[in-house]
Amino acid sequence: LLTASENSKVALYPEGEVELVDQYSITLSDSTSLNLLMIKGLEMIPRYLWMKNNEMVASISGNLHIVREDFKAFRKELQSLQGTYEDEYLFKIAKELSNKIDKVIIKNVNVFTPEGTIVNNQDVFIEGKKIKSIKPSKGKVLNGTAQVIDGTGKTLLPGMFDMHTHNTKFRGLLHLAGGITSVRDMANNKQLKQLSAQFDNNEIIGPNIVIFCGIIDGSGPFANQRNVVDNLEEGLAEIQSYKDLN
Repeated sequence: LLTASENSKVALYPEGEVELVDQYSITLSDSTSLNLLMIKGLEMIPRYLWMKNNEMVASISGNLHIVREDFKAFRKELQSLQGTYEDEYLFKIAKELSNKIDKVIIKNVNVFTPEGTIVNNQDVFIEGKKIKSIKPSKGKVLNGTAQVIDGTGKTLLPGMFDMHTHNTKFRGLLHLAGGITSVRDMANNKQLKQLSAQFDNNEIIGPNIVIFCGIIDGSGPFANQRNVVDNLEEGLAEIQSYKDLN
C-alpha cells in the first residue's frame, strides 16, 4: 500500500498515519538488487524493511532479525548496510536538535530541592556542565553573555536516572524525551562503549551511560544476536574481550 500510495502515506485504523519516508536501492555483494524502505508511524522509532519485487525479505530492528531463508547468508551484510543509513538519519537529527551553549540562565523558575521541597522564583546559572549558582530572581539578568530561558510558572528538577536499561542508538532520544539523562545498561554488546561516546559527543542524542554490562548468548534460533558463542572457549574469549573494554 505504501509503495503504491501517491503521497507515500496510508491512514491507520482507528487513527494515525504511516509514511514511507525514504527508500534506497542497494546492491548486495552477490549483485542482488534490493530496496530498503524507511517507514515512520508503526512505532516510536523508524521501521526498516528489505524488499525484493514488493516482497519483504528481511526486517532488522536492533537484535531482532527476521530474514527470509534464501537471504539468511546475507543477514550480517544487511545489518551493516542498514546501520549506515540509520546512522546518517540519527546524525542528522543530532545536528538539528543539538546546541552548543556555554552559559545558561534559567530565569524565575521554581527549583525542586534534594530535600523534596520547592523553592519558588529562582535564577539558576549554569556554566558548561555545572550549576554555578541558584539565587532568588530579581527580575533582571545581569550576565549578558548567557542564554536566558524564561522559567516562569515551571519547575526545574534533576534529570531522572533509569537503573535498568538496554541501550540502542534509537532509544537514546526517547530517554531524553522522557526526562531520563543518566542510565545503567545492564546487558549489551561490545559496541556499547562506542555508542556511549557518540551520546557524550552529541553525534547521536542519548543519555549518560554510567554502568556497562555485557551479555553472552548461546547459538540457536532464538539467540539475541549479541555475542553468540558455541562452546566454553568462545565464551571465555568473550569474557576476556569485555574485560579488555573495561
